[in-house]
Amino acid sequence: MSRPVRAHRRLIVRALAAVVLAAGPGFGAEIVTRTFDVPSGNPALWYLSGDVPALVTADLMFRNGDHHLKHFGVVPHDGTGPSTDYLVQFSDLDGGDRYSGTVRWADLWQQNLPRSVARGGCAGTCRLTIPRLARWQQVFVLSGFQLSFSEAGTDRHVREIAIVPSPYDGLVDVTFTDDSGGRPFSVELRYLVLPYGLAVGENIRQGSVVGGGNSEVAIPAGQAVLQGFRLRFSNSDHHLERFAVDLHDNRIRTHWRDGDANDPYTWWVSYATLAP
Repeated sequence: MSRPVRAHRRLIVRALAAVVLAAGPGFGAEIVTRTFDVPSGNPALWYLSGDVPALVTADLMFRNGDHHLKHFGVVPHDGTGPSTDYLVQFSDLDGGDRYSGTVRWADLWQQNLPRSVARGGCAGTCRLTIPRLARWQQVFVLSGFQLSFSEAGTDRHVREIAIVPSPYDGLVDVTFTDDSGGRPFSVELRYLVLPYGLAVGENIRQGSVVGGGNSEVAIPAGQAVLQGFRLRFSNSDHHLERFAVDLHDNRIRTHWRDGDANDPYTWWVSYATLAP
């Protein structure tokens, strides 16, 4: 593509974004925060009251040590079940361990309802297909996810959990694995497709944590919403005590640890920024 054509396309995109922003109902999205402390290990559930969530924070922690993992997720069920609700699940096989945490989302407008893609029979890394998005016109935003190891009567250590979207190719790669790289799992994703201009400035940040535990880096001002993430222990698989990806307050914070919190890990986060 020639340079004049590229410049002309950029001008068209900017003009369309300006029209959308001028015509919209106001895009200062409300940020909703839910903290929870579940003594029994059962799923935490909230009524969304019509919210359309763009995920900002998913932070879950076992309160009685580290554990194998069986079920893991923060997922909105928006109009697909008997009620509109948000489900949080963090458990090993017996499902009886106390956990707590925070889920935070930007409440968006009703014309952008979450879409869904699911697949069973995955192993290691699973490639999901979604309708291909139009570059410079549409933006992929994660609304929620749910992962479960599928083998009956078993739970597993964890080496890596990742959701890596390539929306302009119509693909999302999901990893949920221990060191074997071949344990079967099922996945459900909820996502939003936002018009370019309502969500801008897609970015990727990544890093490594030598001492284990947590990481925090500053990002430019603006309300960031999650597109994808990858957290991976660098030395082996482990029990899990805490998982967190948090984009609140102009920071990317990650927590990825077993009980001793001294294992190195790498992290990768992709995010978009909502227009003010």
